[in-house]
Amino acid sequence: MSRPSSKPSLLLLLLTVLILVPLPSYIGIATSMAMGMTLAAALVVGICWTYGALSGAVPLYRTLDFVVRPALIVLLLSAVILAHSMVASQIQPMDLERCAASFVPLALLIVGGMTLGRELTTRSDAEVDHAAQASLWVFTGFVALKLARLEPLSNTWEKAMFPYTEVSHFALAFGPLMMYRCVRAKRSQVLWWLLFGFAVALSLQSTALLVCCFLTAAACRRILLISGIGMAILLGGLPLELTYFADRLNFSGAVQNLSNLVFIQGWEQVQESMRWSSGWGIGFQQMGFRETEVPVAQVIRFISSGLDINTTDGGFVFAKLASEFGVAGVLVSLLYLFTAARCLRALRRGRSRASITLARCIVVAYGVDMFARGTGYFVESTLLFVAALAALLASRKRSASARAVGNPMIDRLSPSL
Repeated sequence: MSRPSSKPSLLLLLLTVLILVPLPSYIGIATSMAMGMTLAAALVVGICWTYGALSGAVPLYRTLDFVVRPALIVLLLSAVILAHSMVASQIQPMDLERCAASFVPLALLIVGGMTLGRELTTRSDAEVDHAAQASLWVFTGFVALKLARLEPLSNTWEKAMFPYTEVSHFALAFGPLMMYRCVRAKRSQVLWWLLFGFAVALSLQSTALLVCCFLTAAACRRILLISGIGMAILLGGLPLELTYFADRLNFSGAVQNLSNLVFIQGWEQVQESMRWSSGWGIGFQQMGFRETEVPVAQVIRFISSGLDINTTDGGFVFAKLASEFGVAGVLVSLLYLFTAARCLRALRRGRSRASITLARCIVVAYGVDMFARGTGYFVESTLLFVAALAALLASRKRSASARAVGNPMIDRLSPSL
């Protein structure tokens, strides 16, 4: 009797993350993606561990990859966050129950991300290409459902995009897949895939996806060409709904666009939190616990019937990091910028292994979450980001080990980061 394969379907793992994470909030059984992220991460770990056990004897290094290293990282990170929060609680009141409850999804975020990243590095180019491209076509099918107005439960959410409650959330998952497809495409096909991405962004009226398309153009060395086409569209006055994007990018205060106001509110909340905590930060998962008093929040309450919008996530990840961790959060964000810049430069240099290319695309595309439109820590894009970092670091470590023993095949590979 043949022994089961020790490698689960990479497509199954990717779609588990991309679809299961937002699904509970879409169908109305959760108020955020934290529940879906926790379930998806646990399922990824369970699938990979089960397949590993079915494969027979597991070498020691794989046991370290599966259990010991992720556990050590979780413990270290939790200890640092707990120590920071204890100091923050002495500066101002904290919701300690909310902080403590968030350590469970944090642990699964790290373990699930590292497990998925390890799986990514063990796959062939053909497997990674199949998983990424099939996922892209699945999401293209979701776009078709949206445009045809055939989405399930579409009346539940005003800006729904199955399986996400908002189009912008969908864009954060679609973006890295689109970037990977463009970067890996033949030279003669790159422009057509870029135009396809921009067409989707315009048809969905998604500024987040539009920003990701420009990052993709930069990664493909097509930024000047795409900018030229954009100018031609504007000057030619084609019948596209460009007023929406103009309003989203108008930060003068003259346009009362809710998304625009949320973005401004995020920056104002950073300043407010820094002032409240003297630069230390208000503590893990404490954004929105204390009612914000920033000027834009008053405007948002006025146009949203007294509701506070995005005060717990700041509208983008940098706002949340800087507010909750102060100067340390700013430094982490700068470290991300450095890493993303190196990944973007590597994508522009040319082809690498498919798994490394996909990881780099995820890191670069996460810039949209970080500085334009993010929904907090416990979402599918953060889980993929952790997986991408784990894959890049593992690949770099293997390359360094191979160079130490003089492996000429590895010597020709470019550094992962």
